[in-house]
Amino acid sequence: RVGTLVQSEEALDLGAAGRAIARIVADLLRLRTCSSPHPTTFPHVRAPFVLTQSLLHMLKHRKGQIVFINSPQAVQPSAPVGFYAASQHALKAIAEVLRQEINEAGVRVLTVYPGRTATPRMKAIYEREGSAYEPEVLLQADDVASMVVHSLKLPRTAEVTAIHIRPMKKSY
Repeated sequence: RVGTLVQSEEALDLGAAGRAIARIVADLLRLRTCSSPHPTTFPHVRAPFVLTQSLLHMLKHRKGQIVFINSPQAVQPSAPVGFYAASQHALKAIAEVLRQEINEAGVRVLTVYPGRTATPRMKAIYEREGSAYEPEVLLQADDVASMVVHSLKLPRTAEVTAIHIRPMKKSY
């Protein structure tokens, strides 16, 4: 559908960019051949950038909204994931500059920094860390989605630019 939207010039109200969407964009737009200094650059920086640029004219037309799903590593990096944190910081910069460039056109840009969320990806991270995976103490995807939807429903007199949300109980 993204490839169809880009070619058809249809209007678009909401764009969202995150790791899963980056994989879809890579396949749809066949961008895996782009040269990157590190493997994390494509899914975390290049794909959201290309997707957003491809859909921007439609978002401007409808005064739409863009949501970037980032990582707390963008604002609070930690060892041993320095390069990942750097890629997330790059995405943060892209979102902030994009907001400065397109707010005037009525497009709102939101970045979400969810903490550890109960997902298959997080389960794999816990396994890699050798830690017990307790999804019940992590954020739930519905928690994050509820915050995003609430922010997007705000009247046009307000704009939420960032959401930092984390689990109440720290399991790490």
